[in-house]
Amino acid sequence: MRYILERYGKVDLVVRGYQSNLYSIYYATRLEPQKYLESNGEDHSKPDLYYLSEAYKCIKDWFFDLKRGVSDDVMNDIRRILLPSL
Repeated sequence: MRYILERYGKVDLVVRGYQSNLYSIYYATRLEPQKYLESNGEDHSKPDLYYLSEAYKCIKDWFFDLKRGVSDDVMNDIRRILLPSL
């Protein structure tokens, strides 16, 4: 979701009928993953953050890989399914 929102620009989700925070991860003992998802950076300081950062990078690379990735038409279909009001 973070990648799709970044790719399609910063949009006002509330105006389009969505909650301001579409998703979150909350661990009672670790607050870093939630903070990471609210940021736009890469963080390898802790194992959870490393794997979240690497997963994001992998997703981004997959969408941009012209040989193995997805076409713009498929990307638009994915966006319409996950966020139909965008």
